[in-house]
Amino acid sequence: MLNETEGIRLNGFEAAGEAYETFHLRGTDGSNYPGMAESCKTDNKPYDEVVTAILIAAVVYSRSSVGGVMSDCNWSHWSPGIHLFEMAVRPLTEDEKIALELDVESMRPRP
Repeated sequence: MLNETEGIRLNGFEAAGEAYETFHLRGTDGSNYPGMAESCKTDNKPYDEVVTAILIAAVVYSRSSVGGVMSDCNWSHWSPGIHLFEMAVRPLTEDEKIALELDVESMRPRP
């Protein structure tokens, strides 16, 4: 599902063993779906890079920081999502890359 009102909701292909938790980015109506959580683990399934690219797009187009998003991965893990964003949308500026890297690194849980 993808539209501005309801937001974006996706998961991997379950029959192929590529699904894990459903990712949902709220739309303008702000409603929740049954079972919707504030987090989404992808278990590094193939849809992980799509989720990452969507989060990058949300940050770039909202001109804000990632905010309440948590990641247990470091910046290098985001590379496939960055590549997908840049292929599908546009190249990130160096300033955007630096800001995103700082956000990602600052949101990692500390031991």
